Amino acid sequence: MVDVESVETSGEERKSRSRVLPVFLLAVLLFVCFFWFSVIGYVDGPIIGEGDTAQYAFTGFYFSKNISWLPFPHLNLESNWTHYPYGANHVFLHWAFERDMLFAFLNGVFGTGPWFQLYFLFSMILTTVGSFFILRTAWEEKLAATAAIVIGFCNFYAIRKFPAHMPHSIVHWTVLGIVLDGVLMRKAVLREKISPHLIIARFALLSLSFGLELGYIAGFSLLSFSLCILALAVLLISRHRNSSEGLRKTVGAFFSEQKHQARATPRSLGALLVIALAAMWLYLPLSAQIALEAGSVDNPHPHYRRFENPLRIFLPFLPSFNPEMADRGILGDHGENWGFHFSPGLSFTLFALFGLYCGRSRWRTFAPTLVVLLLCLFFYPAKFPTLHLFPWFHFARVPGRATAVFPALLVLLGLAAWPLERHPRLKSLGAAALILLLVTESTVARQLMSKDRMSPSTRRLFTPDDGFWDLMRSIREARGEAVFEWPFALSSGRQLGIFNRRLKGINQLAQFHHKKVISVHFGRPVEGNLLPFVNAGWPHLFFPIGNAKGEGLRGFSSPRQRRDFVGPEWDFISNFFELNDFCGILLFPDLLPEETVETFHSRFGEARASSLLSPGPGRVEFIPKASEMRSELDPAAGAALHLIRPVFPLPLSKRLQFNEFAIDDLLGAGWDRPRPGERDSNSGRAELVFSLAHPETLRLMVRASTWGEQRVLFFLNGEEIGSVDFDGRGTQEFRLRLPAEKQKEENTLSLSFPEAREVEGRNGKLRKGIRVSWMRFDRVAADG
Repeated sequence: MVDVESVETSGEERKSRSRVLPVFLLAVLLFVCFFWFSVIGYVDGPIIGEGDTAQYAFTGFYFSKNISWLPFPHLNLESNWTHYPYGANHVFLHWAFERDMLFAFLNGVFGTGPWFQLYFLFSMILTTVGSFFILRTAWEEKLAATAAIVIGFCNFYAIRKFPAHMPHSIVHWTVLGIVLDGVLMRKAVLREKISPHLIIARFALLSLSFGLELGYIAGFSLLSFSLCILALAVLLISRHRNSSEGLRKTVGAFFSEQKHQARATPRSLGALLVIALAAMWLYLPLSAQIALEAGSVDNPHPHYRRFENPLRIFLPFLPSFNPEMADRGILGDHGENWGFHFSPGLSFTLFALFGLYCGRSRWRTFAPTLVVLLLCLFFYPAKFPTLHLFPWFHFARVPGRATAVFPALLVLLGLAAWPLERHPRLKSLGAAALILLLVTESTVARQLMSKDRMSPSTRRLFTPDDGFWDLMRSIREARGEAVFEWPFALSSGRQLGIFNRRLKGINQLAQFHHKKVISVHFGRPVEGNLLPFVNAGWPHLFFPIGNAKGEGLRGFSSPRQRRDFVGPEWDFISNFFELNDFCGILLFPDLLPEETVETFHSRFGEARASSLLSPGPGRVEFIPKASEMRSELDPAAGAALHLIRPVFPLPLSKRLQFNEFAIDDLLGAGWDRPRPGERDSNSGRAELVFSLAHPETLRLMVRASTWGEQRVLFFLNGEEIGSVDFDGRGTQEFRLRLPAEKQKEENTLSLSFPEAREVEGRNGKLRKGIRVSWMRFDRVAADG
């Protein structure tokens, strides 16, 4: 006999499914339209912006120029596409291989376009639709549809990350893998059938996740997968702990069932398997290459101390109280400057707590999900490095970046409450209250983003005009493999140059002019990358304005050069430009004194094209290299050039403030960056180099302090002229004589610190000798 009741129920389910899917897809379409026009905002062309925003297009461009495909994909990481002509190790570019491949393909086939905006939107669509089809295998369709939309379109942290920290806003394969782990765990605990499609799909999602950001996003997928496998193994063993024969039979029956189901649907399974294998071929060799190369570099942040309070997970997004207010220090932590770190929204947290309470009898269904959440939530790199237990998180340093996967984790925990057999009214009221709270939080989060200059709708982007495209075309068509940017900016954990804020990301222009460049921004420093620049003397060609109190200098950036070049400096610039294979000079006049710009024009010619990059460096000009200069090309000699530093006259009868950048012209080796009111030595010896018109006895006055009790020895041109004993208790003032008979036209005053203290600095160990506030040199009267 036919079970009439079951037939009717099955029919109702089919009708429900036929209604839910169209409504769900319509909702997705409405969200897509909202994000396209309201959140993403700028969709007319490529994203050209400042700072981190600018890095991702260059990474895709570098990928297109340095990838080889057979027998396996491989990147040329050592090249001079940046740091020209010396070259650099590019292991710490902002890699996300799926994004880089898509950008390289679309940019190569269709030219420039809004590819990143489309990719971001595609990521949200894929996250939402994929979550729905996965969740519907374990929960009713209405619930699955609602949960999928929340996971895909209410990830406030990920949305706010676009485009400035785009790698942490593109999370689709990782989120889908986490959701599928939750479904597999639930089915295993409840003894429901597990389709081979789900198993192969999980391996495919894991492989695909290696195309996302490697440091965090791909790592969370691997973490969830590993804990799910471990939990399933524990579950299987615990069920047959007293019977090895029963364990063998269960495993055998499982594989037999998988084979039977696989024979019924070979094409779909084959397609999934092809996707998994293709993703493994595309991404795993590249991921392994980056991991091995990065692993050979010392961790540049061994003592990273960023703490983000786990209590942030309870912060609501309300007009009167939200995560932005908590960023003012009331939680005693130091999170990311502008992210909703550890704050997915109170509605998510309450939903998860509801699921944990109501589904506590089924705790094994969500145990791995909960463990992933706790490992991320309590990650404190300096004192409680939970994620560092897993080798793929070796470089993880910012706890809050796990927030990108919190919505998926919390929604899975909330779904553990279903099915709710009791209290249907309570269920309805609770759902209505949570939806109302979520709508409120979404509105407030959107308002907070609109106020934030780093948010999607208010980010500082440059809109190219005809002048810009003419400039790029002029550079592209000029003879030469590289363009000489002046000034340039090299930044990572360490920096060379003083225009980081104005020029960080200027290398993104390479995607348009296709030339090698000097400037670049890496996520982390690589030992040796800056060494050729330092050895050549480039740090001495940047002249910041102001002092370490911030007068004229903001963060890592000066508004412009303090002075023009002098003779030996101009000679070095000219020789460097003429000997290397530059197509011309990309000049930023607003960052230079007028006389410097005039000399560039008189020495190298007038600009062929110009534009205005705002925000950014302002005016930009391209001066093509004269054809007669190309006969002087000698790249080997150009890379071997060394700056002969000019020696400047010693100012007399005035205090030389060591926190001011003007004194850099007199400083030799052994000095650190200025601090407010003072400057430290950073080795066992520190020097001042200066010229004197004629020998005359001078009196030196110094205000300084040392680390503990130390004796400081003073040498003039290699001959000792005195010493000072410091008690280490505070600042002291003292005087020394500089005898005329020991002076030369060019002089070196050396301070030696035989008892210097070894101190752990940000970039390694330093030897700290003296901390100088000021020096003053005065003539000594004939009778004095």
